[in-house]
Amino acid sequence: MITCLICKKELKQLHQHLKKAHNITVCEYRSIYNYNGKLQYVSNEDKQKRSLIAKSGGSILSVTYWTKKGYSIEEAKRNISKIQSNNNSKRNYSAKEIIINTEYWIQKHGYSYDEAVKKVSEIQASRSRKSSKFTGKNHSDISKQSISVSMSKHIKTVGSTKWVSHFGVFGGQSKAEIECYETIKKEICNDIQANVSVDKYVVDMIYKTYVIEFNGDYWHANPSIYEDEYFNQTVKKYAKEIRQNDLDRISNLHILGYNVFTIWESDWKKNRLLVLEQVKKFINDI
Repeated sequence: MITCLICKKELKQLHQHLKKAHNITVCEYRSIYNYNGKLQYVSNEDKQKRSLIAKSGGSILSVTYWTKKGYSIEEAKRNISKIQSNNNSKRNYSAKEIIINTEYWIQKHGYSYDEAVKKVSEIQASRSRKSSKFTGKNHSDISKQSISVSMSKHIKTVGSTKWVSHFGVFGGQSKAEIECYETIKKEICNDIQANVSVDKYVVDMIYKTYVIEFNGDYWHANPSIYEDEYFNQTVKKYAKEIRQNDLDRISNLHILGYNVFTIWESDWKKNRLLVLEQVKKFINDI
């Protein structure tokens, strides 16, 4: 077991605990509590379990595990799906959890998948407003003004027309993406634009024929973090499928005459100066 030096809690793994309980990154934890030493983030017991899993061909929820046993890739995917469904069926959901499970609305009420997702989203939005986290908290006039000014600046940056369609269709920008765009606009190219329609796509940033895509590590399955057979439960696709979609998108943009440069979320957070230097070289006629 590993002891968290902040709260002294005994854990098997430290990464997620730091993020959820203390809202700090591993790097921040290392710099504060173990600056010169090598920090252990996974217990020895857990390392041994991982080693056994690796020797047996990987996790039972990985395609590699099944293909090494002679199954085809499609058969492996079906096996994984059955195991996941079985695990979910055995879990005891609370009454509150049941109604925010899409399967509940599909199986019990005959909703389509899209209708179920919309219903769950509405319930979650309603609950967040009633959450004890917000109970008894009201914004002062000063804080309201601050929020209004900040929002107005962002809408002005993105463009009011694109702002509406962006959140209605394209899913919204992450905080890191907004920060990256505003920094590039301020320090490199004032004429760069965000969320512009190019043929059938909406690109993150564009200047002339230079397109910059800001890829979130989770949503775009960063290959330095996720293996090909990682299954993203949110988008219901394997990592290699997500990355192939992005490659097809880039290829089509090339055919349309655009140069494309990709910024990964983790690269931006780790070393933005290097990313900005790469952007300068990419937009080589500035």
